[in-house]
Amino acid sequence: MSKVHHLEENIYTDKVLHFILGDNIARGRIVRLQHSYGQALKNYRYPYKINSLLGNTAALGLLLTSSVKEEGLFTLQLQAQEQAPLRLMVAEMTGHNSYRLIARFDEKREEEIYQAKTLTDLLGKNAVMVFTSDLSKGERYQGIASLDKKDLAEAATQWLATSDQVESLVDLRTGVDEKGPNSIAFGLIIQPLAIQDLSISQQEENKKIWEEIHLFSQSLKDEEALNNSLSLQDILFRLFNEIGIKLTMKNDVFFKCRCSQESFINAIQNMKGENIEELADDGVISVKCEYCGQEYEIGLNDIIKGE
Repeated sequence: MSKVHHLEENIYTDKVLHFILGDNIARGRIVRLQHSYGQALKNYRYPYKINSLLGNTAALGLLLTSSVKEEGLFTLQLQAQEQAPLRLMVAEMTGHNSYRLIARFDEKREEEIYQAKTLTDLLGKNAVMVFTSDLSKGERYQGIASLDKKDLAEAATQWLATSDQVESLVDLRTGVDEKGPNSIAFGLIIQPLAIQDLSISQQEENKKIWEEIHLFSQSLKDEEALNNSLSLQDILFRLFNEIGIKLTMKNDVFFKCRCSQESFINAIQNMKGENIEELADDGVISVKCEYCGQEYEIGLNDIIKGE
């Protein structure tokens, strides 16, 4: 089967590309983030290792949610369960494929962060990954997985095998530009399609091709995955042309924070046990969004008017 062109434009960055491999052997999604990733981090200067893991977390979160059709809010958290150098990392996605990121870490332990080689080095023992979906129609789902693995891709692979009851292939990479805004995050997820209704011979053939998909995927190099002049279609073609690729759809992804002047006014109004006037300086309360770094100045009169 040759490569099938269902998309007129070549996809390079800030989109999730969906595809089918072979004759419905497997389905997958591939993403590369650059402009949106730079926007998400522009007001923060995280250590290199945290910046890299944030890229992996963003790519994974978007790959997990890009095929969800319902409106909602989706959160992927990496949580330390002890006093680790990295305490918390969050990628928050919406049903419109927007996302925002945050990391909380101990600034006094930056040397430990720099020397970290595994997730355990960063997050300590017993750290967990928590994926939560809050759909607009009221349904809620939460999945929890251990992070006692070498990296996030390995932890996600095990979690998907357990939660989806199917073997998965997960590849996450980040190239961090420590001197500028040109960091790039890459992600790839592939899962085999059901074979129960196929004949025994067809099942065996599909299993063989699935093994080839695994083998071919391992040939992907960083200079390809993180090369923003190489389209995602070209990456898929280089990896899986022998198997056959059908491109099915794409999703634009972008950075968007949900903070606003109104949301902070509401939060201040709902504070209990606080003398709000004591928080003000010359009648103004200064607040800063933890996600995007945007600063707001809220007058006490605005808070009183909103009550």
